[in-house]
Amino acid sequence: MASIGNAPEEGTYPVVFTYTLGGAALTPDSVTWTLSRTNRSIINSREDVNIAAPGETNTITLTGDDLAIVTDADLKRFITAKIVYSPGSLPQNAQGFFLITPFDKVP
Repeated sequence: MASIGNAPEEGTYPVVFTYTLGGAALTPDSVTWTLSRTNRSIINSREDVNIAAPGETNTITLTGDDLAIVTDADLKRFITAKIVYSPGSLPQNAQGFFLITPFDKVP
């Protein structure tokens, strides 16, 4: 699993999905994504969120409550993508993690 960087607490953080198969660009039939903690609990109801128009790349933007810190154990987040592509509606899953950069005080 790959680290995809650091996000500012309660800020804005774009996440780019790029799809390939055997090194070649791929346009999936469908993509959903989930945002979770290390204990697998879902953050901000972000479970199986559909990407309406999958392309060779897609960008989702996490903001505010997606990046809020409740406890110190809340600093690591996971993005899991469920991808289905043709021929044969083949599934492919991918996961990455990022860390939240906390601030002393968030207004």
